[in-house]
Amino acid sequence: MNTESKGARLRELINRKEKVLVVLHPPTAAHGRLMERAGCEAGFVGTGGVVGAYTGLADIGVLTMMECVQIAGWIAQAVNFPIIMDGDTGHGGIMAVRRMVRECIRAGIAGVRIDDQPLEG
Repeated sequence: MNTESKGARLRELINRKEKVLVVLHPPTAAHGRLMERAGCEAGFVGTGGVVGAYTGLADIGVLTMMECVQIAGWIAQAVNFPIIMDGDTGHGGIMAVRRMVRECIRAGIAGVRIDDQPLEG
């Protein structure tokens, strides 16, 4: 399934009325494949789970935007269900958000969730 059809599938799943969409968190591509075999319809690759799985560190901005995209892309390419990536606060200003979205599209990621919390400091 290509990125465009995964994006369309994600929109379809989000908008359906007859059944709630349960989105699970595959921290690795191997976990994603297991989840797919179990019937998972969509995945959310959150930085907290990914940072913890790969580094053992807390999610305090340890990974760069490109590292997040790379890992989420590996997972997206390993499964046929759509993957949503945790975009945190966009990894910078509006141009960084724009770049992140473009990189996600290239990596095969179907959606991005961006925090709407104020940045401190």
